[in-house]
Amino acid sequence: MPAGSSLNDKELLTVALKQAVVREQHRRAKFLALAENMADRRLKKMFNDFVKTSETHLSMLKAEMNNHNVK
Repeated sequence: MPAGSSLNDKELLTVALKQAVVREQHRRAKFLALAENMADRRLKKMFNDFVKTSETHLSMLKAEMNNHNVK
């Protein structure tokens, strides 16, 4: 970004939400891979719980994107 230019609130929100979705998608994928490869049932359940939490976070982020007309 050139010196002196800045993003407005809408642009900042758009960037932040899109980055948050990408990070959460990566987090979910990592937890899913760990759960699938875990032999210990307790750890498998824990990572599957983390997957569900990531899916909830993704739903929340996508709802916020819709509320703010972020594509």
